Amino acid sequence: GKEFFVAPISNLSYTCKVLASENNTIINFNGGQSISLNAGQSFTWNKLKDPMSINSNKPVMVAQFLEGMSCAGKGDPALGLIPPFSQKLSKASIIASDITNITEHYLNIVMKSEFTPQLKINGVNSGAGFLPWPGNPDFSYKTISVGLGVHALEADSGFVATAYGFGNYNSYFYSAGVNGKLTNFDFIHDELICVGAPANFKGIGINANNWEWVFPGVTYEYGNTVLHTFPMPGNHDVTLNIATLNSSCPESLTKTVKVTEGPKIQLAKDTVICENSTVKLKAEGQAISFLWSTGDTLSFIETSAPGQYWLQSSNGLCKRNDTISVELLHPPSLSLGPDISLCEYSPQELKAVGKNYNSLAWSTGDVSSEITVSQEGMYWAEAYNLCGSNRDSIEVSVKPAPVFTTSNDTIILLGTSAALKATGSSNYSWSPNYGLSCVNCPNPVAMPEKTTTYYVSAKNEYGCSWKDTITVTVDPNLLIFVPNIFSPNGDGQNDVFYVRGKGVKQLRLMIYNRWGEKVFETEDIHQGWDGSFRGQMLSPSVFVYYLEAVLETNQKIIKKGDVTLIK
Repeated sequence: GKEFFVAPISNLSYTCKVLASENNTIINFNGGQSISLNAGQSFTWNKLKDPMSINSNKPVMVAQFLEGMSCAGKGDPALGLIPPFSQKLSKASIIASDITNITEHYLNIVMKSEFTPQLKINGVNSGAGFLPWPGNPDFSYKTISVGLGVHALEADSGFVATAYGFGNYNSYFYSAGVNGKLTNFDFIHDELICVGAPANFKGIGINANNWEWVFPGVTYEYGNTVLHTFPMPGNHDVTLNIATLNSSCPESLTKTVKVTEGPKIQLAKDTVICENSTVKLKAEGQAISFLWSTGDTLSFIETSAPGQYWLQSSNGLCKRNDTISVELLHPPSLSLGPDISLCEYSPQELKAVGKNYNSLAWSTGDVSSEITVSQEGMYWAEAYNLCGSNRDSIEVSVKPAPVFTTSNDTIILLGTSAALKATGSSNYSWSPNYGLSCVNCPNPVAMPEKTTTYYVSAKNEYGCSWKDTITVTVDPNLLIFVPNIFSPNGDGQNDVFYVRGKGVKQLRLMIYNRWGEKVFETEDIHQGWDGSFRGQMLSPSVFVYYLEAVLETNQKIIKKGDVTLIK
């Protein structure tokens, strides 16, 4: 195996020996000291009392010796092989037998720290009492004193266990076993894995047709050789699942890899530089060495050239790359456009158009890109950025609006008309054109069938316009009715010719015969013609009437027509 955890012996010191199976085997102890062994070479530590973790880049064998302590009343030496953690068990039975002169029996159990609550011994939860592994808190160990008999160990996540005992003359030491899944494949990876840097992983030792890699966070990669980037430092489990054409059962191998933190260096956000100036680019944080794209090796550089710069920093183990962009910022540009003229009572927007400015200020105190003005005068706006400012101005003149008067609102009878009047200006335009005799004249005649508000606008020599309104109210209650037939025969039905109406203030009615002789005249609306002339009843005939009337609205009405006299 390549990863071993050797737990200490209760109340005794121990010896640990590691044996290499291949040349150039690098062995690391307790995450610190490393040695190199060739095939068949070994290294031994004596008089150990603390836990020992062993990691190697190639398979090794690890043995633990109980040192004989007969002078102190302990038994003979004992030897046991320590299983690699990759061969952890989920179930095992340990026997503490009644061997002559064995008085103390112990179990050493090693587990992943997060799964220690799973441990059961003889069906009883036994997750308490674990101690974190020095220098690697992801793992924990526990030493348990047990009595004679069979002790059943169980934990779904797996464990490595050894059993030992001693008395005055004898002792024993053995492993609880391995899981029996002896793989004929392995995988290798970069010896140094850094946070944020792609690491190489390669499966070896078997001709597989499917390689599945499982990285922390349940991230999957596929293929014999893959790259993976770890975002966090620490020890992380990596699992390789393989399948071959000659086997229906997939195989799996899990290893713990160490990911080293890189230098904690960070460049500032992208920045800008003004013309004929310099900017200082500085790496914030801690690192041992620096290399900029300019070739400089300090933690900062000063530059007057725009562009993108990169920095590679190192903490002696891992490197980190970062970039920063420097953009050349020009002073702001600004334009308010040409001078303008506006009409009285017609406000207009002034708009500032420009580039590269962060803020804007008008002579009016406004700070938006557009303002509305109605007074004449000189207006200016100024734009600002980190590299300077720019100002532009615009002159606004105000032209007078046309001055004109209109006739008053009026009321008309349905079917009659009213004269509308506008004076004092020129270039008139009336709307809507409904019921108007003309729309571009000063005095149109309006004859609407319903109440209508007419708008009249006038434009002067400056192109300025103004509007006014006249409302023509059509009153259906103002009526004048002239019948076209009557029969003065004394039967009480239509014996008299009357002009009927409402709202009539004045009236003049005249009736003529066919020869143009006036046969009747009245200015009293209540007086009608009985068909007589000079005291004599006239014969049936057609007569002509002429009517002039003034309504209560002072509207004058003239009507002409025929009326027939019958008997």
